[in-house]
Amino acid sequence: MLPEIFTFAFVASVSIGISYLEPFHRGFFLNDTSLSYPYRPSTVPTLVLGSVAPSVAVVTILILELLRGKLYGFSRRFRGTFAVGFCVYKYVYTLALGFSITGVLVNVGKVATGRLRPHFFAVCQPKTAIAPPEVYITEYICGGTNKKHMEDMRYAFQMWFALEFRIYFC
Repeated sequence: MLPEIFTFAFVASVSIGISYLEPFHRGFFLNDTSLSYPYRPSTVPTLVLGSVAPSVAVVTILILELLRGKLYGFSRRFRGTFAVGFCVYKYVYTLALGFSITGVLVNVGKVATGRLRPHFFAVCQPKTAIAPPEVYITEYICGGTNKKHMEDMRYAFQMWFALEFRIYFC
């Protein structure tokens, strides 16, 4: 039990440390249509994703382990504990650690790449000197007013939902 606590403490400290890092400052082209989409709120809120996905996985683990315990007997013991309880603990711990590490890796990718979100122009409203469309602009001032959206506009990481799905359900 103690190694698990240290492992989660380490992952949490890395996650907290990453949250204080400034993302890589990336430039843009004025004619980049991939950054010209209007801002739309998230279709799947982070709170829902962070609670439903693990809940479904934990319920699935519980059901399967209880079925397995019923088929093979609840009375079997493993290292002084009931086998079903030990297996549920082991699988749920592994699942939680996997979710945590994947979250840390995704956030490292977001901070390291600083990729601009598709709604960058709508949120930032960059104020730049007049430049031809083929000039890469790295120095600009954002005229946007929504502080939360401004902080979030550099944290794009393509396909992270697909990465989460692939890791946990395949």
